[in-house]
Amino acid sequence: MSLAICIVNWNTRDLLIDGVRHLFEEDPSRSVWVLDNGSTDGSAARLAEVYPQVHLVESSENRGFAAGVNQLLEQCPADYLLVLNTDARPEPGAITTLHDYMAGHLWVAAAGPRLVDAQGRWLGCHDRFPTVGQELANVLGLRRSRAHDGVRSKVDWIEGAGMMLSGLAVREVGLLDTGYFMYNEEVDWCQRARTLGWQIACLPDARVVHYVGKSGSIRRRAQLCSSKIRYQRLHGSRLGAAALAATLVLLNAGLWLAYSIRAGWRADRTRSHAYAVAVCARQLTGQWL
Repeated sequence: MSLAICIVNWNTRDLLIDGVRHLFEEDPSRSVWVLDNGSTDGSAARLAEVYPQVHLVESSENRGFAAGVNQLLEQCPADYLLVLNTDARPEPGAITTLHDYMAGHLWVAAAGPRLVDAQGRWLGCHDRFPTVGQELANVLGLRRSRAHDGVRSKVDWIEGAGMMLSGLAVREVGLLDTGYFMYNEEVDWCQRARTLGWQIACLPDARVVHYVGKSGSIRRRAQLCSSKIRYQRLHGSRLGAAALAATLVLLNAGLWLAYSIRAGWRADRTRSHAYAVAVCARQLTGQWL
């Protein structure tokens, strides 16, 4: 069964080129598709020059990660599609492990690897569908991520940094929700897949090194907070979403003040919390409109 690797890029030219090189070093015959989301750093031109065999799709604007993935899912004819971040590097055999498992388990909609950092420390693989209480515990540092051992084929959701999707499942479940500009779109998709009876798998034997946050921007925190609130509004309750939004406003406001004193008003860390306060406040007021 055919396999394609789908990568969405936005202004991470060097990461993109290195990632494609990494993929072709293990298997030069791989089918790699790249959606360039309106980059201004010359990513598309450089990729076309160095790796003309890559299927390059160019967007004139940055429409978000979910929209970029959707465009690749619609255009790529493969049976299985590995959605891979530009800052993720599969270890040898990881892609084959994911593909072989899914080819032998046709009721699995998506399978994900064990994600590790550059030092090999575990970053995650799967988790339960988030509740407001769980999200509050996460942001307050009161909750530990779930551990895993061996193959788990009935997990709730898997991380989207390296997520293999079944083309058949995509046709039934639908595309990613573009209301999530970035983050939580994979949680939402897995929720919809599980509702339709599909299974989600995590395969710890398949390892992917993830250089977390390398492909983000100064608005990354705001996008993450916004996506968490949106998920609760769609799959939880308006009251729960409002409570989460209020908590995130207060938390980011405190950090905004702390970093403005420590690093100054114009520091990236300070501005990231300022953006998050503005976005969460809009989400909070919007709950009742």
